[in-house]
Amino acid sequence: MRLWIILFICLALAGCAASPAPEETATEPSLPPAPTDDASAVSVDRTMSVGGDVGTVTLTATGREYVYGAEPPADGKGFGFDTLVVAAADGSVVNRIDLLALTADGNRIEAEVFNAGALDVNFDGYNDLRVCDRMISSSQPHYAYYVWKNASGVFEFDAALSAYLHCDFDAENKSVSAYREEAGADIYERFEYAGGELVLFEDAVSRWVDFPDTVTRADLTAVVPGIGDLPSLSDSADGCLKLLTRRAFDPETGEATLLSAQYQVLLMGSDAIGGFDADSDKGRAVAALAAE
Repeated sequence: MRLWIILFICLALAGCAASPAPEETATEPSLPPAPTDDASAVSVDRTMSVGGDVGTVTLTATGREYVYGAEPPADGKGFGFDTLVVAAADGSVVNRIDLLALTADGNRIEAEVFNAGALDVNFDGYNDLRVCDRMISSSQPHYAYYVWKNASGVFEFDAALSAYLHCDFDAENKSVSAYREEAGADIYERFEYAGGELVLFEDAVSRWVDFPDTVTRADLTAVVPGIGDLPSLSDSADGCLKLLTRRAFDPETGEATLLSAQYQVLLMGSDAIGGFDADSDKGRAVAALAAE
C-alpha cells in the first residue's frame, strides 16, 4: 500500500511539472451601448474595432499618442460613418467629431471615401488631423482639417483650411499653398502662419473675361487674331480669354501690390494660344472691348 501511495504522489508531481502555468489573457472589454454624451462611454477598443483607416496620431512635440477611428451609424442602418472618435491611451475620448456636419447634404461619408491622417498643418510642432469627406473628382480628395489646441487638449475644426479644394503644406518654409474656386475664377493663394493665424502673402487669380452681348467673336478676332478661325456654336466673345493676375500682400496691412496681369488664350487649336500682357496695346484693346 505504501508503495502505491508513493507512486501516486510521484505521478501527480510529474504531471504538475509538465503542465505550464496558464497564460494571462487580456479580457476584451464589452462594447458600450449606442454613443452618448458621456465621453467615457467609448473605449479605445471600440474605436479600434470600426473601419475607415483607423490609425494613431502622435503629437510630436510631446510624444503623446491618440487613436482615431470612424464609427458606423449608431442605429445600424445605412452605410458609411457618422462620427470620428479620437481617444487617448487610457480610453478617454478627446474628441467626437460629427462627420455629418462636413457634408453639404448631411449624408454619411461613404466608407470607400473616408480616410483620416495626421499632419502638422500649422507648423507648431503638434500633429493635426485631416479627414477626407468627399471626392472632388475620381482622383482628387477633399479634406477637412482639425488643428490640435494644446491649451484645451482637443482637435478643433479649422474652417479656413477646410474651405479650400486643395492644400499643400511646405514644412521647410512653413507656408500653405491653397486652391479654391469662386464665381468662375480659379484662385491660388499662399499663406504663412503668424501668431497662430493664416496670413496671406501672395495670390494668383485666373478669371474668365466677360464681354457685353454687343461684342462678337469677330470683334475680338480683330484684336486677337486667330480666335475667330475656330468653329463655334456661338458668335459670343465669351469663353475665349482668361485674365491671370498675380499679387503680393503686405503681412502687416494686407495691402495688395499687383505683380503681373496677363490675358491667356485658352481655345485649343488657335494660332493665338498663349498669353499677352494686360499692359500692352493688345491687352488695352481687349480691356476696352470688355468695358463697352
